[in-house]
Amino acid sequence: MLPSRSIDSSAPLPLAEGDRIAMRPGWHARFHRLIAWLYFDRVTVTGREHLPGSEEGPVLFLCLHRNGAVDAFVYHALLAPTRFMVSVQLCRSWFGRLFFSGIEVVRDKDRAKTPDADRINQQAMQECQDLLARGGRLTIFPEGTSTLGPRHLPFRAGASHLILEHLKAGRSDLKIIPLGIHYEEPSLFQRRVEVVIGPPVSLDFEESTSDRRRLLAIKERTSAALEVVGINVATEQEQEDVQHIAFALTLGTQHEYFAMMKRLERGIPAPMLEAWRAFQQAIRDRQAAMPGLPLVLYQGIPLFPIKPVPVYVTAFFLFGTLWFPGVWLNLPPLLLGWLAARKMADDLNVVSLWKIMVGVPAFLLWGALVVLIALLSGHPAFALMYVVATLVSQQLTHRFQKVAIAVNNALRHPELRRQALVFHEQLIREVDRS
Repeated sequence: MLPSRSIDSSAPLPLAEGDRIAMRPGWHARFHRLIAWLYFDRVTVTGREHLPGSEEGPVLFLCLHRNGAVDAFVYHALLAPTRFMVSVQLCRSWFGRLFFSGIEVVRDKDRAKTPDADRINQQAMQECQDLLARGGRLTIFPEGTSTLGPRHLPFRAGASHLILEHLKAGRSDLKIIPLGIHYEEPSLFQRRVEVVIGPPVSLDFEESTSDRRRLLAIKERTSAALEVVGINVATEQEQEDVQHIAFALTLGTQHEYFAMMKRLERGIPAPMLEAWRAFQQAIRDRQAAMPGLPLVLYQGIPLFPIKPVPVYVTAFFLFGTLWFPGVWLNLPPLLLGWLAARKMADDLNVVSLWKIMVGVPAFLLWGALVVLIALLSGHPAFALMYVVATLVSQQLTHRFQKVAIAVNNALRHPELRRQALVFHEQLIREVDRS
């Protein structure tokens, strides 16, 4: 969401250079934490030791942009207090301002419908410079927009210009922190997401280094740092293979999703890829042979029970008994979120955004209405039951989905279960060997 325009360094700062700005998490940060807790099963953070404290001076967070504006909810829940550079399009309506706030900029693709784009962007860049000069924390998406594709989009030059202007003012206290974000299933409810925080980017230069060479070096260093916390492969097919195999390697192990993808980024070992291709063919053969009995995939992998099937069947009924009441009691907001994504989303990386922007407010209003009616009608026990059932259902959704898929596949396709377990053992042996 960052334009590539340079800063007008002649514009005056509104405060003296020695002044510091006190930043505290606002209500948007608390709202985004609630959204992340409601929508995702788990948010895992890798590299938390690189995260600066809130009183450590100016910080510029450079974040890879994957799943539309949903990325901002997850990042903000982790990084607050911070101010985001945000597309002006997201803040034009009162409804958008319920979810987004920050330093507004005009993206290149929105310039045609924003006549004063240059003025807005120049003002935004100056505001960013002022914020960092006063010791604030700023979060930027240097790609400018998001993609779920096999590699990051080109990085815009705006962040590098901000960093250079800070250094030219004689300040050496700025910390540059790169972050990446990785979703199991970016468009689905109650899936997992992993945020990866990289080490600070070095801003050490010899005094004789020219501004131009420093700018080029800043671009190179920040780009390299962002590629470390991201996954970049050549094609969508390779991306699909890496994601599916990496997810399979996390099943029943202590391996982390991002770590496994990073190991496969430069190339999947031939024995591992051969095993995956053979298993894919077995899946296709099974689906073709029994089209009336669907084989359900999760992250591209058909899940099967590792323990005896009766154990999973028992878990299915137990989890289902606890999970279903909360879903039934909250069916209207769940359906509204699903319908909004179905009707409004024009790409995969905005499906979750529409589910959240419609489903979360609908759920909060619906929940408040149910509790209020129950209390006013003299049924406090029902209000308590609704709250408990909702919380239990939300906590069990991810686990119940995986158990249900495993039970379905085991009962309908028992022959494939052994092949799946052999395939998984092959992957584990290969990753331990490499």
